[in-house]
Amino acid sequence: MIMPSKKKMAKFLDTYQFFNFSIGIIFRIILVFLVIVLCAATYNLFASLGTLLQTKTITGAYKDLISDIFTLYILIELARTLAEYFHSQRLRLSFIVDAVIVFILRDIMMLLYMEDYDIQLLYLLTAMLLALGALRTVSVVVFRQEVLMMEKIDAFKDPKKELSTDNPRSR
Repeated sequence: MIMPSKKKMAKFLDTYQFFNFSIGIIFRIILVFLVIVLCAATYNLFASLGTLLQTKTITGAYKDLISDIFTLYILIELARTLAEYFHSQRLRLSFIVDAVIVFILRDIMMLLYMEDYDIQLLYLLTAMLLALGALRTVSVVVFRQEVLMMEKIDAFKDPKKELSTDNPRSR
């Protein structure tokens, strides 16, 4: 019987390490599930093209198609959020807000297609959309400031490094 070393056992029993390990496993399971759901939803989307071509009315079939595409986009944003977690060990607020913005846009679109809708609900969703857009903008600016600050600290520690003017991860 092989006994783990005390150092490895202490590392595993550390609360922070155990939490990160557990969250990593849970997020991996969710990510695999989301990929399976995305594959199935994409297949169903293409399978429904036959019924789309056979319908006589335009708005009903296209409304469902556009709603399905928005739903797929929401799932893709959620999967991207989880994938980014493995890279940076933190959830990016901008990806989550993107998914919520698309979800609200989908709901607004569905409300507008309905013949009788509550105008107050439409105003509420629009105000929420504006607030989320502002939150998204602020989160990108703050993230970019964090990146620049870390680059300045690194440049101070190692003067040979240059500061970058553009970082693709700041989007």
